[in-house]
Amino acid sequence: MEPYLLPWFADVPSYIAHYAKVFPAREAAVDGEVRLTYEALSARMNHGGSALLAAGLVPGERVAFFGFPGTAYLQVLLATLQAGAVYVGLNPKYTASELRYVVTHAAPRLVFIDPRTSDDERKALDVAMADVSGAPPVQVQIDTSVSAACAPLTLTSMRGDAPYPIVAHDAAAIVYTSGTTGKPKGAVIRQRGLAHEGRLFAQRYVGGDVSQTTRVLNNLPVNHIGCIGDLTCAWLVMAATIVFMPRFEPRRIGEVLAQEAITFYFQVPAMFQLALAEDLDLRELPALRSVAWGGAQCPRPLVEKFAAWGFDLSNTYGLSECTGTCTATLPSASINELASSVGAALETNTVRIAPDGEVQVIGDLVFAGYLKDEASTRQAFTDDGWLRTSDIGEFDRDGNIVLKGRLSEMFKSGGYNVYPREIEEALERIPGIDLAAVIAVADPLWSEVGHAFVIAGEGMTMEHIVAALTRELANYKVPKHFTIATDLPRLPIGKIDKQALRKMLASTTATPLSKLADNQSAVILRDLMTFVQ
Repeated sequence: MEPYLLPWFADVPSYIAHYAKVFPAREAAVDGEVRLTYEALSARMNHGGSALLAAGLVPGERVAFFGFPGTAYLQVLLATLQAGAVYVGLNPKYTASELRYVVTHAAPRLVFIDPRTSDDERKALDVAMADVSGAPPVQVQIDTSVSAACAPLTLTSMRGDAPYPIVAHDAAAIVYTSGTTGKPKGAVIRQRGLAHEGRLFAQRYVGGDVSQTTRVLNNLPVNHIGCIGDLTCAWLVMAATIVFMPRFEPRRIGEVLAQEAITFYFQVPAMFQLALAEDLDLRELPALRSVAWGGAQCPRPLVEKFAAWGFDLSNTYGLSECTGTCTATLPSASINELASSVGAALETNTVRIAPDGEVQVIGDLVFAGYLKDEASTRQAFTDDGWLRTSDIGEFDRDGNIVLKGRLSEMFKSGGYNVYPREIEEALERIPGIDLAAVIAVADPLWSEVGHAFVIAGEGMTMEHIVAALTRELANYKVPKHFTIATDLPRLPIGKIDKQALRKMLASTTATPLSKLADNQSAVILRDLMTFVQ
C-alpha cells in the first residue's frame, strides 16, 4: 500500500469525516459483535451531533456518559464533539457521593446510560441524581438493539446534518482529577489538544504514515484521560482500529488480543501484571508488534521480559492537564531508559525542568483550565504560561526525563530531600519484588522517614530488602518501615492509591503476626524499628 501521510485538522470529528472518504471500509471500532467502519462511524457522528442540537443542546453545554468503553461510549463522545458540546465521563465504579459531586459540578444537560451497567450501578446514579439541586439532567437510556444497527442518539426530529462549526480552542471534554488532595478538579480538555496528541502519536509510532492499520485495545474507564485521549481520540486521528473491552478482565485479555489481532498494546503497568498473572504469554500473539505503558513506571523485571520477547517498547508520561501524553521514549531506547526514564517531549521545546526541579509543559496539548475554579487555574500555570505538573524530575545525559516524585510527596529526613520514586525504583530492581510504593511517615528522630509497601513473593525478608537497598541508596533514603502484601489499594485506573495507604496507616495499630496468620486478606505489617539512619 502506498504511504498516506497524516493530514492536519484542528479537531477529531474532521479526521473521522476525512477517513470516511479515504478509508471508508476500514474498521474504526470493534465492540463484541458490533463493528463500525469509518464510513459508518462518520455517519453516526453526524447524525448524533445533529440530533443533540435538534434536541435543544447549546454548544458548550455538557453531555455525560455513564457506562463502559465501547461503541455506545464512542458514539456519544463523537456526537458531543460534533455538536460543539463538552463530554463528561461517569464511571460506574463511582459511589453515589462521587457521582453526585461530578454531576453537580459539571451540570450536564444530558446523561446517556450504558445498558451494560448493572442495577446497583444505576441505583447509585439515581441516588446521585435525586440529590442534584435545580433542574437535573435528562437521562437517556441507550437501546442496544438500535445502536447495533443505527445511531442511538435519536432524541427528536432531525433538522439536517449540518453540525455546529467547531472552533479549535473549544472545550471538548472535562476530566476530573483523582482528588487525592481535596475535591477533584474538572480539567477542561481542548479540541485542539485531542487532535494534536494524535498527530504526535502518529509521528512517534507510525512515522506519520497511516496507510497501514494499527489495532489497539481500549479497556480504560470512560472518565479517564487515558481512555478519552490516549486510547480513543489519538488513535482515531491515526485512522486506527479501536477494540473495546467494557471491563478490565485479566483472564480475557489474551483471548481478545489474539482474536482481534491487536498490534499495539497499551496499559498501566499494574494491568500488565494482573494479565500476566493469568498466564498471558504475549509471545503467542503473532500480530502484536508494540507494547507501551503510562500512568506509572514499569518495574524493571517486567521491562526486561518485554524486551526479551522482542517487542517495540515505549514508556510514556503525561497527565490529564496535558491531554494525556506529552513525553515518550524513542524506539531505540535501552532497557535502562525504559525502566528509569519517561523519554523526551513528543514535541520539541514543550517540556522543561524548572530550577526547583518541577517538570513543566507548554503548547497545544495543555488544557484550558479548571471548570469553575479560576484560583486553581491561575496556580496551575507559571507567570510565563507553562503548566505546572507538580512532578519532580531531571534530564539524564541523553536528554530523557527521569522522574523523582511529586512535589507533594517529597519529604525531608534528617534535613535531606527524599524522593519516593527513587526508592520505589530501587525496590523494584530487587528480584522477587513486583511493585513498590513509598510514603512519608512522622518520626521523632528524623522528622520524617519512608514507609515502603511492597508486593513480593514468598520468602522475602526485611533483612534482604534492607541489604539490597543499602547497596544502592544513602542511609537516609532507606525506609524505616515496611509492609509486605499480596496487593495494594488502587485508583480506578490501576495506579497505587497512596492516599488510601496513608489512611490505612493512620488507622492501623500494631498487631501480633500470629493473629494474622489465618487471615490471608490481612495486610502483614513488619516494622523495621532497629535500623539506624
